[in-house]
Amino acid sequence: MNIQDVKISDIQIGERHRKDLGDLEGLARSIEADELFQPIGVTSQNELIFGLRRLTACRDILGRDSIPARIIDVVSIAHGEFVENAFREDLKLSERVAIADTLRSFSHGGDRRSDQVRNCKLDPLTVDEAAKKAGISKDDYYRFKLAEEKGVPELMEAIDAGEVSVSLAAKIAELPTEDQQESIQHGRLVEKRDPHDFYPTPQGVTEALLRHEQFYESVWEPACGDGAISKVLAEAGYSVVSSDLIDRNYGDVDNFLTTDRRAENIVTNPPYSNAEEFVRKALSCTTGKVALLLPLKFLESERRESLFANSCLKRVYVFMDRIQIYKGGSVVRGNGRTAYAWFVWEHGYDGPPTLGWIHSERKSVMLGPLRYDEGTAPITLNFSIAELPNNRQQELVKELCIHIEDANDMGARMDADLLLSQWATLEGVSLEIAEQIVRELPDEVRGLLDNDMPPAA
Repeated sequence: MNIQDVKISDIQIGERHRKDLGDLEGLARSIEADELFQPIGVTSQNELIFGLRRLTACRDILGRDSIPARIIDVVSIAHGEFVENAFREDLKLSERVAIADTLRSFSHGGDRRSDQVRNCKLDPLTVDEAAKKAGISKDDYYRFKLAEEKGVPELMEAIDAGEVSVSLAAKIAELPTEDQQESIQHGRLVEKRDPHDFYPTPQGVTEALLRHEQFYESVWEPACGDGAISKVLAEAGYSVVSSDLIDRNYGDVDNFLTTDRRAENIVTNPPYSNAEEFVRKALSCTTGKVALLLPLKFLESERRESLFANSCLKRVYVFMDRIQIYKGGSVVRGNGRTAYAWFVWEHGYDGPPTLGWIHSERKSVMLGPLRYDEGTAPITLNFSIAELPNNRQQELVKELCIHIEDANDMGARMDADLLLSQWATLEGVSLEIAEQIVRELPDEVRGLLDNDMPPAA
């Protein structure tokens, strides 16, 4: 391998290099103590391929004028003429990825001033082709790029040192900075719980509850965080009071477990470290309903028997899908690992609890708030379509159009009563609302139905 001392002032640094260079002072001390054992990489035109941190430490901190550099013959690699195992085994993964990037850039044109490029006639390389020529797999290339984009600088160093595999690094990179550093130190995925259990609730999780439960107009969210649940409640038409122990720029700052505040209804995703205390407190300071999002295993403890047996627990809605709830600041990734359910207590209820199943991603209309003159809360929607938010009307009309058109395409009976009944059951709405929505359908869709239907709106 051709290694030369190159003047640092002659080296050209492109735009694609990582901007976060991490602890350069520490790197400079290491270089000064042990000398530079791993050269940087440049093309024959002195264009930097890899080693920006080493170059910067030598130039800006150690004040050196030159640096050992590997001269990478990009043209030969692109043509497949330079594939000795010694070349690939002598390079770190980050350096091989950098070569793959250079190959792709080069194949798209590169530096037009270079005779190498001017005389080279190649079609653009795919990621797979460039990665293979650089001695790595396409999967490892993408994993490294993800880790490089989202990970802390120490993660790149751990990959190159062989302390963390690139597949593990891609997972670590999705964590908050503190958890990344902890994971690197332990060589495994480590995700600390937020000290205040700040795990925002996905929108679909609250919407799933509101497709089955109604509350009287006012609802208190006493662990509001950044307003994830409160915003969905407000959109559904509720008057929402929001508070949290920690100021996250949403709602009041208040300690739910010690406050004297009272409310008719509470809907919240409580900190699980205080879940039992939250249930007991919520039941003591409300007169209507209490709905808490909890792990399904909350049902298991003998200590909590009084919260279930002979209590006003009315319904438990179990999520069929494994919902994804991550610490604030984490990126959602993959499927959740915990089974969750909405637990709903209703003051005055003395029957056995019922079990239901819901899904966080199945869309249908959310039930709006009960008015004080409407009596007992219904389980299905039966108020006028005019009371629905406009976007919900449009959503339901679109879904009914799809249902009718699909039935027609499959040669099904186009009996209006049958199709509406099927659709109402599927969407969780009443037949009354379905019949009102039919009036909103386009004429060409209404014309597919066999029965006489209500006049169009």
